Amino acid sequence: MYVAPHRQKQQPPAHTLSNRQEFKMFVSQILAQIRSYLRNRETANELSRLSDRELNDLGIRRFEIDSIARGRGHGNQGRASKGL
Repeated sequence: MYVAPHRQKQQPPAHTLSNRQEFKMFVSQILAQIRSYLRNRETANELSRLSDRELNDLGIRRFEIDSIARGRGHGNQGRASKGL
């Protein structure tokens, strides 16, 4: 009678994440993206309420509002993160 050798379960390396940890990281990334989107929309809405003269005083043209709110406008280093 043949008896197959006993195999030990291979354990994953200690540096791998558990499914629960991976899921938490995934959810955290999604929530961070949602928060970022909401901040960007709030910034764009606030800037949109300003008159053209007020925007000009800030050095912003109306067509730049969305780019600035996303932090991608030209010459706007830090504007979006400072709440403008």
